[in-house]
Amino acid sequence: MINTILEKCIVERQQDCVGIHDLRAMVIAFVSLIEQGGQLLQDEVPRPCHVCGGGTYKPELLQQDNPVLGLRFWHQPGSSTTSTLTARVFTCDRCGHMAVFKSAPR
Repeated sequence: MINTILEKCIVERQQDCVGIHDLRAMVIAFVSLIEQGGQLLQDEVPRPCHVCGGGTYKPELLQQDNPVLGLRFWHQPGSSTTSTLTARVFTCDRCGHMAVFKSAPR
C-alpha cells in the first residue's frame, strides 16, 4: 500500500503528482482496509490463508502459467443454459484451501 501511495507522489512531472485531498482520501481508505483485515489483490502482496492460518495462497497455474480461467455455471439442473465467469484461483500451499476471485479476461 505504501508503494502505491509513493508511486502517486514521486513523479517526474509536478502535474502528475496526486493532490493533497486525493492523497488524504487514499491514506484513509488504506488505513480502513488494514483495520478491517483486508489486503490488496496484487501479485506481490502475500495472502495468508484464512483457514489454516499457517499457509499462503499462491496462484493456481492451470494452463500455460496462466492463473485466469473460465468457470461455467448451469442455470438449472439439466438445463443447457450456462453463464461463464472469468476468475483467478489461489490455493493455500499448506492446507489446500482454494479462494476464487472474479477477474477480467486476459
